[in-house]
Amino acid sequence: MKWTDKNSIMLTRISIYLFLIVGVIGIVFADTIAHDIIFPGGFVADMGFGDITTFVICMQLGIVVAIVILALLHKLVMNLSKDEVFTEENIHLLRMLSWLCMLECVLDVGFAFNYASWILVAAAMGFIALIIRVIKNVFCQAYLLKEENDFTI
Repeated sequence: MKWTDKNSIMLTRISIYLFLIVGVIGIVFADTIAHDIIFPGGFVADMGFGDITTFVICMQLGIVVAIVILALLHKLVMNLSKDEVFTEENIHLLRMLSWLCMLECVLDVGFAFNYASWILVAAAMGFIALIIRVIKNVFCQAYLLKEENDFTI
């Protein structure tokens, strides 16, 4: 079987759906995950960190932002599947994605005051925001070139 653009888009869509399912599970079972998996025995308070409830709230806020990011990614992938690549809508979607990743970065920096490991997530989200911003700028330039070519006889 030859790997095609359609296969790649389908794999991306499936991945988005799987992450969405994991996100919803994460929100619904955040308390259980925090108590039984991340901090079994409640040792978080013994280490001088914030309480588990604060951790759960941080986790849920992060997941909500991630779900919005997934929704925008889904819309972008659907546009690509319709051969709508260098469009104003896709540029807008990429801009929103970069700002949401930056929002996630800022939230995670705030969470890191209670839970130092969140700083790693913050750094990753800041880096992803930067990459998406560069891709958005490339799309802007390609859109301008496309518009210029459309008006050239």
